Amino acid sequence: MSSQERGLSAAELSPERLLLWVGTLALIVRFAFFSEMIQSAFFGVPILDEAFYDTVARALAAGQSISELNPAFRPMLYPALLAVIYQIVPDWGFALAILMQHAMGIVTSMLVAMLARRLFGSSIAGLWAGVLYALAGPPLYFESQLLNTALFTLLAAIFLTLPTVDRLGLPAGWRVWGLAGLVLGVAAQARPNVLPALLIGLPMVLWNPWKAPLPRRLGAYGAMLVGTVGILVLAALWHSHHFGHFHLLPTSGGVNFYLGNKAGADGMIPRQDRHAAYGDGYRDSVQVFSEQVFMEETGSTPPLDPGAVSRFWYRKTVREALGDPLRVLKLMGRKTLLLLWNHEIPNNKSYQFMATEASRVLRLLPVRFALLLALALVGGWVAWNQGDRPGLVWLLLFIATYAGGILLFFVNARYRVPLWPALAVLAGGGAAAAWTSLRDLWHRRRGRNSRTALHAPPIAWIAAAVLALISTVNWLGVEPETPYRDYFFRSIAHQHRGDLEAARADAQRSVDLAPEDPAAHFQLGTLSLSLDDLETAERHLSVATQLLPTEPRVLNNLGIVLEKQKEYSRAFLAYVRATELGPDFSAAWVNLALLELRAGEVRRAAKKIQHAESLGDRSVPLQCARAFLEIKRGRLEIGQAILAGAMKRDQELTQRLVDEHRKPLVLERKRNNSPEDAGGS
Repeated sequence: MSSQERGLSAAELSPERLLLWVGTLALIVRFAFFSEMIQSAFFGVPILDEAFYDTVARALAAGQSISELNPAFRPMLYPALLAVIYQIVPDWGFALAILMQHAMGIVTSMLVAMLARRLFGSSIAGLWAGVLYALAGPPLYFESQLLNTALFTLLAAIFLTLPTVDRLGLPAGWRVWGLAGLVLGVAAQARPNVLPALLIGLPMVLWNPWKAPLPRRLGAYGAMLVGTVGILVLAALWHSHHFGHFHLLPTSGGVNFYLGNKAGADGMIPRQDRHAAYGDGYRDSVQVFSEQVFMEETGSTPPLDPGAVSRFWYRKTVREALGDPLRVLKLMGRKTLLLLWNHEIPNNKSYQFMATEASRVLRLLPVRFALLLALALVGGWVAWNQGDRPGLVWLLLFIATYAGGILLFFVNARYRVPLWPALAVLAGGGAAAAWTSLRDLWHRRRGRNSRTALHAPPIAWIAAAVLALISTVNWLGVEPETPYRDYFFRSIAHQHRGDLEAARADAQRSVDLAPEDPAAHFQLGTLSLSLDDLETAERHLSVATQLLPTEPRVLNNLGIVLEKQKEYSRAFLAYVRATELGPDFSAAWVNLALLELRAGEVRRAAKKIQHAESLGDRSVPLQCARAFLEIKRGRLEIGQAILAGAMKRDQELTQRLVDEHRKPLVLERKRNNSPEDAGGS
């Protein structure tokens, strides 16, 4: 087919104009969405995985050790990038990070347009592809989260684009493929499960669609290998400085592999076998769980080798799988349907909740996964028959390898987003075929000559309709998630912003929707405590204790409520139980010490203060406890100096603790064992 017969060809819309139109549309959509999000309670409040990245980034920016926060458990590229932003603009780091991610989304849209233009030889296909990605809700939504999704998706799009720049027949071929390898190595520092994409270069060079000599083909693939491995080694050397040991890749894969494939796994929610309790500072609960079980079953003691922990979980998963292979096959089939499902499966916060509760832009955007799949199928047919076959095979191999990486673990909307650029490229060809077919029909009805550019037969559209049906129907009968977790998360966000009444209202909604969830009761009880509604606080914290009897934070807060109600002996026992459940949870040790100081039990209090200090606690309550202890020991000047320092940090809290300390009390010890007997000191 000649260029004159192809309708809107590349010559009719220059690359510059194509990028301008697509980039402008993506910018308008993202500006409107960002304007909504800055008014959301969630903006600037990192939650769950966002909190991990934020905490690690702030530690890096401050030059602090991250070996405990991230002992080679997660990749470091994204938190390192955040750390640079936080150092440049400490007060506006979050906003700048989100703006940067929206810029990444704009660039990704333009890369999608250019790749589709090259694949189909048609700028109308490139325009449609860029528009489809620019108007897609899920990628846009995850650009607004403090997550590595936007960065990884951009790197994946760059990797897809680079090897199509030349056809291995040019002298610069090995350089381009080497650059693609470098990009793949960098992408692995955001999400290691992209590494199987390294394999797709081998069948491409063996297939030799460009008729290049064998040495040149092997040289190009070798350059890709060297680029990827080189980045992995350099990153591992940098990691060793922060982790304290050399690891080629962060090693969280083992426990996630287990959670995604264990007996009882549903293929989409990585539920831990049990609750994991830890101390005051932020810790990744999955990491804590993986280490605790590893130590129990192997008899190991800290410090742990993260690689050994990960290998333990891989072996455990394989043993379970070999014991029941039919279950594993059924689970993989289930995951495949979940991967194709039009529903956006939540991992942290829910796309559906944000679309209905917070963003009109997300509600109005028309591009969803089912539409993308259907159009991509048609586009694949068009590319095979009328476009660039090697480029099509390259895209399909990437889709297959990355989708396989998702199926090995668990499926959710966040992990599926990196598939959107490749699918949008193919969908651009499908949309262009539909557009030109409608245009030709319009011309024929008016007696004009037809100038079909891209065309798909009826069978391709029938297959697309079937795929869309598979995607839109809930074949597995998955119960739609209730928004109780999202109300819970928004409650935390309101609390962080100081709007306690709004936070309590959302916490109450969460409890109403999920009365069996201990976290919701804990949040409602804690907020009621902050609002001095002690009766409500005690009721919900007591329920949380019954539902989750192993969490020290719940018992500690219950102890605070009981202490405010002047039930000191019950409060004391709650603190004791909290220290037994969480020996590293210093807040309970401090509260115990403050009670014992008021009761005149100086020796016992001293041991608890010493233990809290050994945990690294530098809080105002501990500072006050140390001051009271020094005063009771007759070191008046030292105690007053410590109190003065506490006053400078938080005058209101220090004065309240001083007033409480002046009211002596008597503790009734109803248990034979004490915190000292339990080994806490």
